[in-house]
Amino acid sequence: MSSYCDERLASLYDLLNPPGEDTRFYIQLAGQLRGQLAEQSPALPEGETGGREAALAILDIGCGTGALARALARRGHTVTAADPAPAMLAVARRGAGAERVDWVEGDATTRHTSAPFDLILMTGHSFQCLLSDEVIEATLQAVRAQLSPGGRFAFESRNPVVEGWRQWTPGRSRRLIRPIGSASVETYLSLVSAEDDIIAYRTHLRFPGEEEVILEDQLRFTSCDLLKEKLAEAGFSEVSLYGSFDRSDFGPKSPEIIVIAG
Repeated sequence: MSSYCDERLASLYDLLNPPGEDTRFYIQLAGQLRGQLAEQSPALPEGETGGREAALAILDIGCGTGALARALARRGHTVTAADPAPAMLAVARRGAGAERVDWVEGDATTRHTSAPFDLILMTGHSFQCLLSDEVIEATLQAVRAQLSPGGRFAFESRNPVVEGWRQWTPGRSRRLIRPIGSASVETYLSLVSAEDDIIAYRTHLRFPGEEEVILEDQLRFTSCDLLKEKLAEAGFSEVSLYGSFDRSDFGPKSPEIIVIAG
């Protein structure tokens, strides 16, 4: 997110957002798409190897500290990972297996020389950082232009109907995180405002012996109907929706709107 412009703060991101069922979901999706594209590829002449099954071309937009990008690269995929925050990329480049990934400073509309991609991802609710219809439209157009035939764009956005931001209070979000080799850091969230579908909030970080650090951010809780409308306008004709990372179907009270579009 835009607030993680300081490398010390960026280094805490994985502790605040540890890998979970969302990471498994996207790794499994990449594996499934790899198999599907391999089946669709022409048979190779006898004695030749490679083809689709050898490497899926993946673009991870808003890659953050790169945990998912490195995990995908370890599984043999060819991964380009982009993030607008240099501090995030600095942390990502130090991670185990970082040399397998092409790290790029850029946002959701950046055009990449390594395009087209078989799979483009926006994870960690980074799609919610797109705060206007115009930015969403530009992003979807840029993504669509960089997908290979049969490729997929996958992302998730919190379902606004559930109003999950009401849990972003100090009492419900307070916890301690412990960076390796450092003392514990206290963290909690506080809600600033909720106007239409734009939620403004603060992340509070209290380092031992220091003043509290406050990060300010905004997220957009876009409705499912508007997402489907914008996807159709951008030329995505096949859209699958899930309501959680266990692959259950999307319903009105689902916590997530998980989109796989092509």
